[in-house]
Amino acid sequence: MGLDMYVERFIKLNKTSEELCQYDSNELNKMGYSIVAEDELPDNFESVRRMTVPILTSVKAVDFLKIKRDRNIPDDAEIWMKEVGSRPTSDSERVISYRYVFSDPQGNLYHAEFTESELEEYCYPELISACCFMSEEVAYWRKNYSLQADIHHACDAAIKNLGYYPMNEGMLKAVAECDPEAYKNIAKYLDDEDSLLAYHEWY
Repeated sequence: MGLDMYVERFIKLNKTSEELCQYDSNELNKMGYSIVAEDELPDNFESVRRMTVPILTSVKAVDFLKIKRDRNIPDDAEIWMKEVGSRPTSDSERVISYRYVFSDPQGNLYHAEFTESELEEYCYPELISACCFMSEEVAYWRKNYSLQADIHHACDAAIKNLGYYPMNEGMLKAVAECDPEAYKNIAKYLDDEDSLLAYHEWY
Protein backbone atom coordinates (compact mmCIF):
# COMPACT_ATOMS: atom_id res chain seq x y z
CA MET A 1 0.00 0.00 0.00
CA GLY A 2 2.79 2.44 0.82
CA LEU A 3 2.69 5.81 2.51
CA ASP A 4 0.41 8.73 1.61
CA MET A 5 1.09 12.04 3.40
CA TYR A 6 -1.18 15.07 3.42
CA VAL A 7 -1.53 18.53 4.84
CA GLU A 8 -5.24 19.15 5.24
CA ARG A 9 -6.82 22.56 5.63
CA PHE A 10 -9.78 22.46 7.99
CA ILE A 11 -12.22 25.25 7.14
CA LYS A 12 -14.28 26.95 9.83
CA LEU A 13 -17.97 26.21 9.28
CA ASN A 14 -20.56 28.97 9.22
CA LYS A 15 -23.49 26.67 9.92
CA THR A 16 -24.93 25.58 13.27
CA SER A 17 -25.69 22.09 14.51
CA GLU A 18 -29.39 22.77 14.00
CA GLU A 19 -28.85 23.68 10.35
CA LEU A 20 -26.62 20.67 9.62
CA CYS A 21 -28.87 18.20 11.44
CA GLN A 22 -31.52 18.76 8.76
CA TYR A 23 -29.50 16.51 6.44
CA ASP A 24 -28.45 12.87 6.58
CA SER A 25 -24.82 11.85 6.15
CA ASN A 26 -25.20 11.13 2.43
CA GLU A 27 -26.64 14.59 1.77
CA LEU A 28 -23.88 16.24 3.82
CA ASN A 29 -21.22 14.34 1.86
CA LYS A 30 -22.70 15.57 -1.42
CA MET A 31 -22.54 19.12 -0.05
CA GLY A 32 -18.80 18.75 0.59
CA TYR A 33 -18.87 17.99 4.31
CA SER A 34 -17.10 15.09 6.02
CA ILE A 35 -18.60 13.10 8.89
CA VAL A 36 -16.78 11.12 11.56
CA ALA A 37 -18.66 9.28 14.30
CA GLU A 38 -17.87 10.25 17.89
CA ASP A 39 -16.99 6.65 18.71
CA GLU A 40 -14.63 6.36 15.71
CA LEU A 41 -12.57 9.55 16.05
CA PRO A 42 -9.03 9.34 14.58
CA ASP A 43 -6.02 9.81 16.84
CA ASN A 44 -5.49 13.36 18.13
CA PHE A 45 -8.79 14.57 16.65
CA GLU A 46 -9.36 16.76 19.70
CA SER A 47 -6.69 19.10 18.31
CA VAL A 48 -8.93 19.98 15.34
CA ARG A 49 -12.33 19.65 17.03
CA ARG A 50 -12.79 23.43 17.23
CA MET A 51 -13.13 23.41 13.42
CA THR A 52 -15.99 20.90 13.57
CA VAL A 53 -19.67 21.07 14.46
CA PRO A 54 -21.34 18.37 16.60
CA ILE A 55 -24.38 16.80 14.96
CA LEU A 56 -26.85 13.95 15.17
CA THR A 57 -27.21 12.39 11.74
CA SER A 58 -28.59 9.31 10.07
CA VAL A 59 -26.04 6.97 8.49
CA LYS A 60 -26.38 3.75 6.56
CA ALA A 61 -25.26 0.97 8.90
CA VAL A 62 -24.51 -2.62 7.90
CA ASP A 63 -25.97 -5.60 9.76
CA PHE A 64 -22.81 -7.70 9.93
CA LEU A 65 -24.42 -10.37 12.10
CA LYS A 66 -26.95 -11.06 9.34
CA ILE A 67 -24.12 -11.16 6.78
CA LYS A 68 -22.22 -13.68 8.89
CA ARG A 69 -25.24 -15.91 9.32
CA ASP A 70 -26.18 -15.75 5.64
CA ARG A 71 -22.61 -16.53 4.56
CA ASN A 72 -21.94 -19.23 7.19
CA ILE A 73 -19.33 -17.13 8.98
CA PRO A 74 -18.94 -17.75 12.74
CA ASP A 75 -20.68 -15.21 14.97
CA ASP A 76 -17.44 -14.57 16.89
CA ALA A 77 -15.50 -13.60 13.73
CA GLU A 78 -14.62 -9.91 13.57
CA ILE A 79 -14.02 -7.63 10.61
CA TRP A 80 -10.35 -7.78 9.68
CA MET A 81 -10.43 -5.80 6.44
CA LYS A 82 -12.92 -4.03 4.19
CA GLU A 83 -12.39 -2.78 0.66
CA VAL A 84 -14.42 -0.87 -1.91
CA GLY A 85 -13.61 -1.70 -5.51
CA SER A 86 -15.31 -2.76 -8.73
CA ARG A 87 -15.95 -5.95 -10.62
CA PRO A 88 -17.07 -6.73 -14.19
CA THR A 89 -20.63 -7.74 -15.06
CA SER A 90 -21.82 -10.10 -17.78
CA ASP A 91 -22.37 -7.20 -20.19
CA SER A 92 -18.75 -5.97 -19.84
CA GLU A 93 -19.62 -3.08 -17.54
CA ARG A 94 -18.26 -2.63 -14.03
CA VAL A 95 -20.16 -2.22 -10.79
CA ILE A 96 -19.05 -1.06 -7.35
CA SER A 97 -18.24 -3.96 -5.05
CA TYR A 98 -17.75 -4.18 -1.30
CA ARG A 99 -15.51 -6.89 0.10
CA TYR A 100 -15.31 -7.78 3.78
CA VAL A 101 -12.78 -10.14 5.31
CA PHE A 102 -13.61 -11.60 8.73
CA SER A 103 -11.19 -13.32 11.11
CA ASP A 104 -12.24 -15.74 13.85
CA PRO A 105 -10.34 -16.26 17.16
CA GLN A 106 -8.33 -19.09 15.58
CA GLY A 107 -7.12 -16.86 12.76
CA ASN A 108 -9.30 -18.36 10.02
CA LEU A 109 -10.36 -15.87 7.34
CA TYR A 110 -13.78 -15.60 5.70
CA HIS A 111 -14.62 -13.48 2.66
CA ALA A 112 -17.92 -11.86 1.74
CA GLU A 113 -18.33 -9.70 -1.37
CA PHE A 114 -21.38 -7.71 -2.49
CA THR A 115 -22.45 -5.35 -5.21
CA GLU A 116 -23.93 -2.07 -4.04
CA SER A 117 -27.49 -3.33 -4.63
CA GLU A 118 -26.76 -6.62 -2.84
CA LEU A 119 -25.35 -4.82 0.20
CA GLU A 120 -28.51 -2.70 0.45
CA GLU A 121 -30.33 -5.78 1.73
CA TYR A 122 -28.13 -5.67 4.84
CA CYS A 123 -28.29 -1.91 5.49
CA TYR A 124 -30.45 0.00 7.91
CA PRO A 125 -30.59 3.67 9.04
CA GLU A 126 -28.85 4.47 12.31
CA LEU A 127 -28.78 7.76 14.19
CA ILE A 128 -25.29 8.63 15.45
CA SER A 129 -23.46 11.43 17.22
CA ALA A 130 -20.77 12.77 14.93
CA CYS A 131 -18.42 15.61 14.09
CA CYS A 132 -19.13 17.45 10.85
CA PHE A 133 -16.33 19.34 9.14
CA MET A 134 -15.03 20.58 5.82
CA SER A 135 -11.45 20.18 4.69
CA GLU A 136 -9.31 20.27 1.58
CA GLU A 137 -5.91 18.90 0.62
CA VAL A 138 -3.25 21.61 0.33
CA ALA A 139 -0.17 19.36 0.07
CA TYR A 140 0.46 15.72 -0.76
CA TRP A 141 3.48 13.41 -0.87
CA ARG A 142 3.77 9.75 -1.76
CA LYS A 143 6.35 7.62 0.09
CA ASN A 144 8.50 10.61 1.10
CA TYR A 145 10.07 8.82 4.05
CA SER A 146 12.72 11.47 4.64
CA LEU A 147 10.11 14.21 5.04
CA GLN A 148 7.98 11.88 7.14
CA ALA A 149 10.87 11.36 9.56
CA ASP A 150 11.44 15.13 9.88
CA ILE A 151 7.74 15.80 10.46
CA HIS A 152 7.49 13.03 13.05
CA HIS A 153 10.53 14.45 14.85
CA ALA A 154 9.06 17.98 14.90
CA CYS A 155 5.48 17.06 15.83
CA ASP A 156 4.29 17.66 19.38
CA ALA A 157 2.60 14.23 19.48
CA ALA A 158 3.45 10.70 18.40
CA ILE A 159 1.95 10.45 14.91
CA LYS A 160 -0.32 7.48 14.24
CA ASN A 161 -1.96 6.22 11.07
CA LEU A 162 -5.03 8.30 10.08
CA GLY A 163 -4.55 10.83 12.91
CA TYR A 164 -4.59 14.62 12.56
CA TYR A 165 -1.75 16.81 13.85
CA PRO A 166 -1.75 20.64 13.64
CA MET A 167 1.28 21.98 11.79
CA ASN A 168 3.75 23.64 14.17
CA GLU A 169 6.82 25.70 13.26
CA GLY A 170 9.13 22.68 13.17
CA MET A 171 6.81 20.75 10.86
CA LEU A 172 6.42 23.77 8.59
CA LYS A 173 10.19 24.20 8.46
CA ALA A 174 10.61 20.55 7.47
CA VAL A 175 8.19 21.02 4.57
CA ALA A 176 9.82 24.30 3.47
CA GLU A 177 13.24 22.67 3.31
CA CYS A 178 12.05 19.52 1.54
CA ASP A 179 9.41 20.92 -0.83
CA PRO A 180 9.40 24.73 -1.24
CA GLU A 181 6.52 24.65 -3.74
CA ALA A 182 4.27 22.75 -1.36
CA TYR A 183 5.23 25.15 1.42
CA LYS A 184 4.15 28.13 -0.71
CA ASN A 185 0.69 26.64 -1.01
CA ILE A 186 0.51 25.88 2.70
CA ALA A 187 1.77 29.36 3.65
CA LYS A 188 -1.24 31.02 2.03
CA TYR A 189 -3.37 29.87 4.97
CA LEU A 190 -1.01 30.42 7.89
CA ASP A 191 -2.60 33.74 8.88
CA ASP A 192 -6.16 32.73 8.04
CA GLU A 193 -8.21 32.63 11.25
CA ASP A 194 -10.82 30.49 9.52
CA SER A 195 -8.31 27.75 8.67
CA LEU A 196 -6.42 25.10 10.58
CA LEU A 197 -3.61 23.16 8.91
CA ALA A 198 -3.09 19.57 10.02
CA TYR A 199 -0.77 16.78 8.95
CA HIS A 200 -2.37 13.43 8.14
CA GLU A 201 -0.94 10.18 6.85
CA TRP A 202 -2.33 6.89 5.64
CA TYR A 203 -0.49 3.64 5.11
